Amino acid sequence: MDVNYQALKDLVQGANFEVGEELLYSGVSFLLFPCEYQERERIEGVSPVFSQPSSIADWDIYFSTNVVDRKFRKPVLLHEILEAEQFAVLQEDGLNRIEAGKRAHETARVYDDKLAQELFDNQGYKEYCTFRKGLLKGSK
Repeated sequence: MDVNYQALKDLVQGANFEVGEELLYSGVSFLLFPCEYQERERIEGVSPVFSQPSSIADWDIYFSTNVVDRKFRKPVLLHEILEAEQFAVLQEDGLNRIEAGKRAHETARVYDDKLAQELFDNQGYKEYCTFRKGLLKGSK
């Protein structure tokens, strides 16, 4: 899969995390929706960060600012953008939803990890890894 890491990194570095902020990566448009994660969402198994097809852009990204610490927002956003973009490409290539989702997540994980290693010192990186594991356990 082709990933323009520098363009993706530049995009998330410039993100302001404002409601309705439009982000564009690899010809795919995203609208960002920072929000508050509610207890009922946790009980229902809704992830505090997720993307879904948009009626305005290609994808909407919902990002719970009360779950994702400010210092972790950029690698998490990078992950969501890349995962959605790769998912669409893999489906166009004929993969079913489950396999496309799995592969897109694996690719996104490599690059969010790369950004985290660049942004954080050793302790910060360990904290990020712990946070990501918890985020994955809490998602559906």
